Amino acid sequence: MKKTQLSTILYVCSLIPVIANIMIYYVYRGPTIDIYFVILTYGVLAALGIASASVSWYLKKRHLLFIFSLLGNGFFVVIAALLLLGMGISES
Repeated sequence: MKKTQLSTILYVCSLIPVIANIMIYYVYRGPTIDIYFVILTYGVLAALGIASASVSWYLKKRHLLFIFSLLGNGFFVVIAALLLLGMGISES
């Protein structure tokens, strides 16, 4: 497999966690939700997306797609951190 093909596949794979996180946001809502499950899935999917974007950027220097993927996945890292912070404050 060529470097460009692998880079394109990894860029698509780095955007899939963003789409999955958006779907999780709309599916898991309400007062009976396990919030720690949501925090864990946001964090894991965002970490996978950032790692995939970094490897694909290393293989082929596409700055625009790297920034878009990094911002999309970074947004969900921030959301997960704020949810975790809110859960920690509410328990004390």
